[in-house]
Amino acid sequence: MLEFYTNQYCGLNYHTNKDEQAKAGSIISNFENSFIETDRKELLERLYNSLAKLDLGRSAVIYAIKE
Repeated sequence: MLEFYTNQYCGLNYHTNKDEQAKAGSIISNFENSFIETDRKELLERLYNSLAKLDLGRSAVIYAIKE
């Protein structure tokens, strides 16, 4: 969903263009913060839960450094 938003409406392809990754990150943060700052965090969580049920949820990439 947010990938569609950033790709189609903002014209960003942050998967292949590293310069656009920071832009996309701030757009997504602003999107999420707009819900949180207006006391609609529960609505945002319901949105993400609904997307996850459709296998369209957010993905997580975890990096680790071996000590």
